[in-house]
Amino acid sequence: MNRLLAKSYDRHKHGNTPPDYALLTQHSRDVAMACDALARAVGPLALLNADLSPALFARFCLTLRANGWIQDLGKASNHFQEMVTSQPQIKQLMRHETISGLLVCLDERLRQWLSPLSETFLMVVWGAMGHHRKFDECTRPEQSATLTVHVAHPDFTTILSEMSADLGLETPPRFERNLVIARTSKEPGDWAAREALRDLQDDFTEHEIDFAGDEERRLLAIIKGLGIAADVAASAVAARGQWATNYSLAAYVPEVWRLG
Repeated sequence: MNRLLAKSYDRHKHGNTPPDYALLTQHSRDVAMACDALARAVGPLALLNADLSPALFARFCLTLRANGWIQDLGKASNHFQEMVTSQPQIKQLMRHETISGLLVCLDERLRQWLSPLSETFLMVVWGAMGHHRKFDECTRPEQSATLTVHVAHPDFTTILSEMSADLGLETPPRFERNLVIARTSKEPGDWAAREALRDLQDDFTEHEIDFAGDEERRLLAIIKGLGIAADVAASAVAARGQWATNYSLAAYVPEVWRLG
């Protein structure tokens, strides 16, 4: 495996050199950039319409960008990579956004690194895990083989490094080996998907009380909605432009907002 992919691409046209939009590194940048552009273009109005204080704007921007960076970390799994390269019908053990949530919630190194975001960490994770609206309390692992998350891959390291710089975090952890996720604890692996997922869902349920107040619930709803919009915008614009030099999310989002 040379590069981690976020999308499939036309191999007849590009061969073994994927265009930028298909790379996980570039797509992660694009989504984070779209989040930032959306926050600046519509954030003040969104907060106003939700009857939220303008003083929340800085927190809102940081939370939305963090959401964007985390959304697709799970695409570093071998199951996803096989799906976008050679096996489009593969049954993945878990969807990529579920893996993203497990990574940042259960890996102590990542959790500690992200601790400066503790005030809005749940908003970040819930927004990221829900950006395809496929995750809920009924989500379960598929009957599938053990998967490997390529956290030691240079592309994964690059994403964490750029995320760190963008969010003002300390130097991110560096993984010496990849992470193996088995379906259950009866199989060898670093984590057992069924048990880990159940524990995470239970933990989320316990934290629902943190969002009993209307203000937190409204802010969470905006983060979720704009996180979805950022992913759609990034995917559409980048696929049309193909190479990063041909498009700019920072320019596209405010232009569309003005035209709308």
